[in-house]
Amino acid sequence: MFGTIIMGIIFSYAVLKTGSVWIAVLLHLITDVAGGPAANMFIATPLDSVFSFGPGIYGMAIMALFALILLKSNLWKKENIPKPST
Repeated sequence: MFGTIIMGIIFSYAVLKTGSVWIAVLLHLITDVAGGPAANMFIATPLDSVFSFGPGIYGMAIMALFALILLKSNLWKKENIPKPST
């Protein structure tokens, strides 16, 4: 669940920055392909999934740090959010 919240922050930042929801679709596709079962089958399977770099504690800590940096951006202020195009 923690990873879902972090990825939601990253995806929403990308949507607000670009003004298009398609960037979130593209990022979700990339994370599904790179972090999905294909990566575990063809690249490597960690011996200890808790301390592995990708989905483990270290990977989550790096993603959380990245999400906190994004949350400090001025983009989240109400006056900076772009209006949806019609």
